[in-house]
Amino acid sequence: MTTLTFAQPVLLADHFDVPADTTPWLAAGTSAAYVKTNPGMTPARYRASFKTLSHAMVPVSAYGKNLSKTYGLYVLAFGGAKDLTPWIYVGTTVRESVLARIRKHRVKATGSHIGRGANVSGGVNHTAGWRPFAERRYIEHAGRHDLYTDVRLVVGQLNLPNVDDTKLRQFEASLCSNQHGVLDQIKSMLWSVGVAKDVSLLTGRHDKALANSGMRILFWDGQMSVFP
Repeated sequence: MTTLTFAQPVLLADHFDVPADTTPWLAAGTSAAYVKTNPGMTPARYRASFKTLSHAMVPVSAYGKNLSKTYGLYVLAFGGAKDLTPWIYVGTTVRESVLARIRKHRVKATGSHIGRGANVSGGVNHTAGWRPFAERRYIEHAGRHDLYTDVRLVVGQLNLPNVDDTKLRQFEASLCSNQHGVLDQIKSMLWSVGVAKDVSLLTGRHDKALANSGMRILFWDGQMSVFP
């Protein structure tokens, strides 16, 4: 049976130095918040104070450093406290490491511009689903620097000798589609009952093929979800 095993959630701030983007974003919440660039969209603000993607999240623990060699399915849990709206993101990574992906997500989440000059995307395309989320998050911080202290990471890996992109995408689709209530299940494990019902899904697109017979999810607390 193909099993996706989720490790214990970790608070990213415990494993990374996540410097605040101290540049103002005056256009947040307006139609001018982002500008079109080549190859994608980037926030209409000065270059982030941390300047580059590699400095957006700097590992300070063995766990953080090992994410540069980790692949699989991952979940990011945002907000739910400190007046921050709760969101959940589900993604998979086979070619890039988990570290590479969550660095890009950090830049998107804080609406940071890391291009070398005006109207340069700097290699991170701020995609449609992340743009309104980042604006809302910036506004909810109400002038406070976003230190990413609320964000948690859950990594899931397969019990297979090699990373299987097809099966990872099936598990991702099942979570995003809430097949047999698996998305509700993980929400209830990451947030209190009162908050879990208000968690929005940040993942925009995923495959249609769902997990099927012979596939299951094993959660960090021993709970299991088996697909028929």
